[in-house]
Amino acid sequence: MCPSLVNGAPAGRAYIIMYLKDKNYFNPPRAAPYLVKIFPKISFSLTWGIMFGKLQHIARSPAIANLLKKGFRMPDTLTTIRNALDSLRNSEKKVAKCVLADPSAAINYSITELAEKAGTSEATVVRFCRSLGLAGYLELRLNLAREMPSAQPIFENVSAADSVAEITGKILSAHKEALSNALHKLNLDDLEQAVKLLAAARSIDFYGVGGSAIVAKDAHHKFFRLGIPCAAYDDPHMQVMSAAQLSAGCVVVAISHTGSTKDIIESARIARGAGAKIIGVVGKNNSPLARVCDLVLSVHSQEAALLLAPMTSRLVQLAIIDVLFVAVAMQDFEGIKDRLDRVKRSLVEKRY
Repeated sequence: MCPSLVNGAPAGRAYIIMYLKDKNYFNPPRAAPYLVKIFPKISFSLTWGIMFGKLQHIARSPAIANLLKKGFRMPDTLTTIRNALDSLRNSEKKVAKCVLADPSAAINYSITELAEKAGTSEATVVRFCRSLGLAGYLELRLNLAREMPSAQPIFENVSAADSVAEITGKILSAHKEALSNALHKLNLDDLEQAVKLLAAARSIDFYGVGGSAIVAKDAHHKFFRLGIPCAAYDDPHMQVMSAAQLSAGCVVVAISHTGSTKDIIESARIARGAGAKIIGVVGKNNSPLARVCDLVLSVHSQEAALLLAPMTSRLVQLAIIDVLFVAVAMQDFEGIKDRLDRVKRSLVEKRY
């Protein structure tokens, strides 16, 4: 089986190499897309362990080692999509054609936007990505950003030839533009409603993971000074445990630039089921997270740093948290003025 697979169809060889390049390829669940492609006619009566064992045997074979030594190159993502068109389901073909028609735009689409553009569902987009041997939609976006000649995956128009002064100017200008756009595009009615919910809340939970976790912690660092019981959770297990204990009168602020983070969406769904109100701080109204929120604060910013840590989106999120904090404080400033003063005085002995 090994020689025929390795020396056979280029697609089979490609998926074996892709499998080898996967950092988690010794994890059986991660092998699923590759098993389907490498063993398209394998009997599913075989146990998972036997199939995984066969794949491990191929991965360690001399023929594969020879391919790697010769510098075997994986086809780029767009070529892979074109080659796979005939084997895709009709619904997946719609996604493929949408990506091929405008790959630069696809880099910036949320999974919901791509699904709507293609006239399919988010689940179909995920199946399409897995049909290509990818872990999910984020991996597709990352691959496209890396391969598109016109894309700037590091940061907008920053190039390797730029001086430190030029990089500084470009990044700070992008941040300034993002904050200005947020000011003009933010729905002030929704913002006012969010302030009322937070001011009346019995407790507030802030949820965020990854880059948004920093924003959640900053929100807790501010809001607890107002005397409102609050907490920030960046661990998905802690989020769902806390969410399950909430009730009417509680508020959750779910923070996610993409609005596609599974853990945040699940935590928000559980909290809403328990009776809490959900405020989403998202990059786009049209996102999976937005659909489980009672109120959505869309703070769109073009996150240019696809391959680096979040930059512009994080700054805009932090700015919105500042606005919410100050606005809630102003709802009853006379009542909390003494509390804020005591907080400040408690820090006097901590500083020189």
